[in-house]
Amino acid sequence: MYSQDSISGRRRGRPEPTAETLSGLACLVCTTDYRNATDTEAVVVSHRDDQQLLACH
Repeated sequence: MYSQDSISGRRRGRPEPTAETLSGLACLVCTTDYRNATDTEAVVVSHRDDQQLLACH
């Protein structure tokens, strides 16, 4: 199992999602901007503050 320090350290190491990611305009994983990549299929991978976070399928 992972220690609590290890888990917390990993969380701190991640950047906060951008405004585009939080509004569903960019991929959470690779940051593809869906406004420019209209043929990209996205799926909901998480929720944050009652908003869906999307990632490329």
